[in-house]
Amino acid sequence: MKSRSMQVALIVLFALAFSSCWPKKAIVQFSKPEGNSFMKGSYRESIKNPGQISVLLRVPYTPSKASEVSVSSFNSLFSTIETELSKNGFSVRDRQIFNELISTNKESMSDISRVTQTDLIIEVVDLDIGVKYTTDNFLNAHSRKKVFLKNGSIKMTGARIGFKIYAIKSNELISYQEFNYAPCEEGCKLKVDKDGTVYSYKNGKYIRAKNYQTIEKDQFEEFSKIVAKNLINKLK
Repeated sequence: MKSRSMQVALIVLFALAFSSCWPKKAIVQFSKPEGNSFMKGSYRESIKNPGQISVLLRVPYTPSKASEVSVSSFNSLFSTIETELSKNGFSVRDRQIFNELISTNKESMSDISRVTQTDLIIEVVDLDIGVKYTTDNFLNAHSRKKVFLKNGSIKMTGARIGFKIYAIKSNELISYQEFNYAPCEEGCKLKVDKDGTVYSYKNGKYIRAKNYQTIEKDQFEEFSKIVAKNLINKLK
């Protein structure tokens, strides 16, 4: 009887000791918010040939955080969007030629539409690669139970981009599309300390994750592909 009680006591002590060990193996997950978007009913009327929509991606500014990811990464984002549009049946117009026509100020938008044979201008109006995501909980990787942090929170970085879409013939704003990128949307296997410090597994060991002000390069590449896919789905 004493032996049985001793076994139970040892199990309880072991469980308590295990539960108090930090950092813990965790599954961290964030959910992105729904973007603020709309599409007017006149959208289809703006398309000459629904089988091959002609578009121009306009980037009127260099984002303020360009130096933190590099200008080449931003250019890669816009090139990825244009490439994916082209691969999915869209006719993508040359940005440089369009900008030259705009800079002369001699032709109206309807004239430019006729000259360039363009249906839509897709203008980047909002790009933030430093969107903060915070949570005070995670799933214990062993028990799959939710654990709440009492003295801290887990902080990661995501991104957001917004597009205004104009019907060039009528010079009318017909749509606004916003897309968000959340870190660890499918769940990331990490270690989390009691104050919310995160450790990621690299090269055979757990390393304390840096507190990035902007998303990392590999996240930026993933973000670019997601944005292109979502934009195409909205325009098809």
